Amino acid sequence: MKAQDVSHIEIYARDKKPVMRRLVSDLRFVRVADSVEVDRSSVLLRRGNAQVVITSGWATRRAGSRHQERIADIAVACDDVDATRNAALAAGATVTLSAQGNPIVSGIGDVTYTLLPAGTRAGFLPDGRNWVPSPPQAAQPEPDGPDHVTLRLDMEIPDNHAAFYRNVLNVASPWTEPAPPQAGTDVLALQSSTGRVSVVLVNGGRTG
Repeated sequence: MKAQDVSHIEIYARDKKPVMRRLVSDLRFVRVADSVEVDRSSVLLRRGNAQVVITSGWATRRAGSRHQERIADIAVACDDVDATRNAALAAGATVTLSAQGNPIVSGIGDVTYTLLPAGTRAGFLPDGRNWVPSPPQAAQPEPDGPDHVTLRLDMEIPDNHAAFYRNVLNVASPWTEPAPPQAGTDVLALQSSTGRVSVVLVNGGRTG
């Protein structure tokens, strides 16, 4: 069982507009589609092979986030979804099913992980929403997508989170850190054997 790719990342935000503006202006993401539901509003951004869904609304406030914005879900394409689900259960995680029948792993930190079958790649519209395509934008050079996700973890869970990545998603270390950590932080960088999934876990809870 291996994590082969990250299909998309969903960010919960109190207000999705400033988050969207930062990703568009600073990182050259492109607005692809919008979805409006009773309790949430989402926008889908794309840059290269990377997709980010930014969601705000009552549903995100019910989730009880302490932050203005946070990563809520990472959709991971796995070569064996059933084996990955079983490994997550064995690691003490909770697994539920999405409306589309995809396993959702929770209980390892604040982030959930939606498990998708191998071959699910960036470029498709995430299931479960009524996406309305955005108006076409001026063509721009296609940049490479971001190559890692940075998660800031509370002091009590880094080891648990690292073990989850290694033992469940088979995302193993070592991997060269993308940047030196700031004083007072611990960094663990992990990369999948396919080279397409990499994660940087940052524990910023200590003081220097």
